[in-house]
Amino acid sequence: MTMTPTPPLRARRGGRPPIDSPERVISQPIRLRMLKVLAAAGSMSFTRIQEIVDTNYGNLSLHARRLEAFGYIVIEKSFLDRVPHTEYKITAEGRVALGNYLDTHPAE
Repeated sequence: MTMTPTPPLRARRGGRPPIDSPERVISQPIRLRMLKVLAAAGSMSFTRIQEIVDTNYGNLSLHARRLEAFGYIVIEKSFLDRVPHTEYKITAEGRVALGNYLDTHPAE
């Protein structure tokens, strides 16, 4: 069984508790939508997922880094014709975590 890497815990703004469990990571609506979209597509460019999830650049970037820290997605950066290109891919751990979350939260 593969253990999910857990990023270092630190207090969040306003004294809120840290995001320390897979369920708390996935339960955030933008991250949940990102995982659902990636589970259906396998991989997707930054701009395409930004359109589908309907959030701004900063929010998407922040949420993607959190999912990457938990090992649920892989972020690949490259250049296509000298233009930066970011691709998101869901990992096997991400699929399992999403499946487990949806099994316990069927209304999501």
